[in-house]
Amino acid sequence: MNEIRVLNHPYLNIYSNSFALPGEGGTVLIDSGLDGNAYLFAPYIGGEKAIVATHGHWDHIGLHRYLRQRGATLYAHTGDRRYFEDHAWHWQDLFGQYRNDFDLPPARETVFCQCIGGEVFIDEEITDGQTLSLFGRTLEVLHTPGHSDGSVCLLEKESGALFTGDSLMGRGFFTGLPQYTDPTAYMASMQRLKTFTVDTVYSCHNEPMSGSLLAQKAQDGIDITQETEAILIQELQKTAQPTLRELVATVCDCLGKSVGGGACVTVLAHLKRLQEQFPQVSPIIFAHTEENWHV
Repeated sequence: MNEIRVLNHPYLNIYSNSFALPGEGGTVLIDSGLDGNAYLFAPYIGGEKAIVATHGHWDHIGLHRYLRQRGATLYAHTGDRRYFEDHAWHWQDLFGQYRNDFDLPPARETVFCQCIGGEVFIDEEITDGQTLSLFGRTLEVLHTPGHSDGSVCLLEKESGALFTGDSLMGRGFFTGLPQYTDPTAYMASMQRLKTFTVDTVYSCHNEPMSGSLLAQKAQDGIDITQETEAILIQELQKTAQPTLRELVATVCDCLGKSVGGGACVTVLAHLKRLQEQFPQVSPIIFAHTEENWHV
């Protein structure tokens, strides 16, 4: 009854995980990974099923519409609604607007377009503290904004499992920085996760890990967020006309991380937080408002 199956979706030499929780008369699916990997869901296509989304980013939603067309109900937080419904905006928000800020590999856009699947609407909105009872499985919703506005973790007390999506990143997935759009909200979410005691943590870009590592991983996220801001403050104190490209490169070099779209998202989030203290970042922020995205 407490079985948890990890569904691994490889892409660009890395991977994304989704999860299947078989229950009484149906299956709870946590995220759906990438379009093109429908074979992973073959055991669940014929039965009753529900998709619970940890967030709305492209590498976690690729089979949402495919599964909904086969009878699944989609549960998600409305903070990420636009990621599900508007994929042209989705690309610009995460990657397209940063074309001048890092060397965007052509393969990134190709894989994005091939793997994001169809646009989709949320069937059931979920909120913090809500309990989802689906097919005999019970999941508590923990709203953990930071990585995205609508990011959630899902706690199954009966199995001792915590599904963190991309909320719990430690010092970053793979070779990159933790990616967040709001440093303040992200650190608050990490502080919250430190208070939970669980047996196993299931994230979307790590192998399952012991729950004993949860508090340290959350603290790692807080630490690198503070380190990132300290590096930026130091740079801004000596730079009159910074560019996002230069600031991202400096942060990644200091922290031993690779430059990518996620690093641009993260550094821009810090600049918005630092704008009052360092007005010289205003042109960067202005250039990256939706009305001025580079297309």
